[in-house]
Amino acid sequence: MILRNQLTPLALEGDVDTPPNIRFVADEMKYVVKRIAALPGQLVPESVLQAVDGMNVVPDGMLVVLGDNSRSRDSRHWGFVPLDDVCGIVVRKLSETPVRSSESETTSS
Repeated sequence: MILRNQLTPLALEGDVDTPPNIRFVADEMKYVVKRIAALPGQLVPESVLQAVDGMNVVPDGMLVVLGDNSRSRDSRHWGFVPLDDVCGIVVRKLSETPVRSSESETTSS
């Protein structure tokens, strides 16, 4: 899912674990891609409970999102994310290697 970046300069203020380069990214990157871990009415994943003050059910209008990188900033740090911050849905991952069309292969020979 594509959502508005939850990292804001205010969220980072006083966060001693956040490197300076992440502070720069927070100012420049408007959107992030995360995986939905829980929808409204579903149980909050255990790894997120501390960030949401122990609430065990996702409230209406909110989501729990997780990143695939172990150092990712996500609901483990932000808590619940408003549904209104969702901007799009990722349909598929792009190929890691460029795909060549048969036309470009014949013209380059």
